[in-house]
Amino acid sequence: MKKVILLAMGFIALILLAGCSSTTSENVKTSGIYAIFTIENKYGENTVKAKATLQVGGMTGSFLKLSEGDELYCDDQKLSEKTTVIGSVEYIATLPKKNAGEKYVFKFKRKDEEYIIEVPQLKDVHITAPKQSESFKISEDIKVTWEPKSTEEMDLTIDGDCIDPHTKIFQTDNGEYIITGNTLKFDQLSDSKKCTANIIVRRYTSTGVPKGFAGGSAFSYSISEVDIQITE
Repeated sequence: MKKVILLAMGFIALILLAGCSSTTSENVKTSGIYAIFTIENKYGENTVKAKATLQVGGMTGSFLKLSEGDELYCDDQKLSEKTTVIGSVEYIATLPKKNAGEKYVFKFKRKDEEYIIEVPQLKDVHITAPKQSESFKISEDIKVTWEPKSTEEMDLTIDGDCIDPHTKIFQTDNGEYIITGNTLKFDQLSDSKKCTANIIVRRYTSTGVPKGFAGGSAFSYSISEVDIQITE
């Protein structure tokens, strides 16, 4: 499962390097479409973001813009088309947050075809330490704690304008992670030795898509974040 997640993250990097192209869906069979469906839940919010991307030519291929007769829904709400600054095409909607374990239902509707993809609502993950705006020297340990513990996949990332990003992928969830002193490094291209750093704890699950597609995945994310201050 981690390989699937890492492939999805690698896909974003490839897009940034190669740029994006798009085409319309009218002459593309579903069997040629690579699909990603995502539910993103952030701690403290009452809504979630539903997102779908469709591509032809695999996960690095051209993005599809839906032609007349092709539609994407989540919980019966039609997804709206959005083209990002790098040229990727997404279909998104904001939906009310459900209880943990309940499912969001994506539907891809075409003439004489309908595909259903179910994505579960994960339990909220909540960073309990450090506190918002707490300050640390780069040589100090930073203890990050969260609740509740879970058996789901998860990772932690910290990044800021003056430091290099640091990511930890967890094999087991102990509810805490210590970023030991001097693990973080100042960005050599930054003139500052002081900045705000964003810590993100992300829990996730992934499943496949119906056999009618060329491939793809359905992801559910539960996210918590906090900003701290890093100094020399």
